[in-house]
Amino acid sequence: MKNLVIIIILIISNHSLVNAQTNQNLNSLPIETPFLKVGVGAYIPSSELGQFIDVSPSFELSLQFPNSRKHRSIEASLQLVVPQQNNYFLLQGEQRNEEIEATTILNASLRLNKTLLSYPSSALDLGFGMGMASIFLDPVTNSAAQELDYSSINSFLALSSLSYNFEFKDSSVLFISIDLQYTPFKMERGITKNLTSWTLMPKVAYRF
Repeated sequence: MKNLVIIIILIISNHSLVNAQTNQNLNSLPIETPFLKVGVGAYIPSSELGQFIDVSPSFELSLQFPNSRKHRSIEASLQLVVPQQNNYFLLQGEQRNEEIEATTILNASLRLNKTLLSYPSSALDLGFGMGMASIFLDPVTNSAAQELDYSSINSFLALSSLSYNFEFKDSSVLFISIDLQYTPFKMERGITKNLTSWTLMPKVAYRF
């Protein structure tokens, strides 16, 4: 009986030590808060889409989840582009080709950023991600409104990015970056059906 009591005491003591060590390890882990970034840039399409959309202003809102121990972060981004159209899209109508304009381009993506170089107040990050892209459409004429039976064309989005990040003394951060995006848009009943684009997006963002 005495031996049994001693064994029970030893088990309880060991369990308490393990719990204390676990709590100490958890408390020693850095707790990093996600942060918001706001930015502006330029949307520069090429290939087929570049025949219709010129260089356009873009606006971005991102939520970033840092992990300093592993020198990486996960970033969820929403980009709004105001397209500057140099040629209308043409839609095959029953009697003639109808002109269609792009009103908004919206990109939503999730990317993984990995720090390549790190200094006390700056860093260089490489990112890869995927998401969805949409071009919202409006008919130019009343007859085009009767022919256009969808409001947007959609595509998956693949991207890579390179970002230089500079941290100020007040902990705010300036991000100077460039994205390369691939979007194989297809326009149903379009005279130019294939609207694939390799798009460059130079950007400047700020974390307050």
